[in-house]
Amino acid sequence: MCNVAQTLIEEKMKRFLIACVTYNSYIELERYIKSIDLAAAEVKGIWSVDVCIADNTTENIQEPMLKPDSIDSLRYFSFKENLGYFGAAQKVLDQTDDLQQY
Repeated sequence: MCNVAQTLIEEKMKRFLIACVTYNSYIELERYIKSIDLAAAEVKGIWSVDVCIADNTTENIQEPMLKPDSIDSLRYFSFKENLGYFGAAQKVLDQTDDLQQY
């Protein structure tokens, strides 16, 4: 595909951001990200799916070693304190550049 056609496709593609919060639940987080990745595969080329993970875990933090195929961007935020669900989600959004694109 030529660069012009690819650019046109990317400009028309809709962007979708999922901000999830975890607290010492890494097995469940891995399953959740895998399910999002499967769903993202279904809309590849139509939707760009980005995921931000807010980790509220305070001890024994384990940065997930996830390698999704269809999620376009996966960002991990470890706050090393429990900010609560909405507090952590808001902090992720505050640290995400250009929210207007979603």
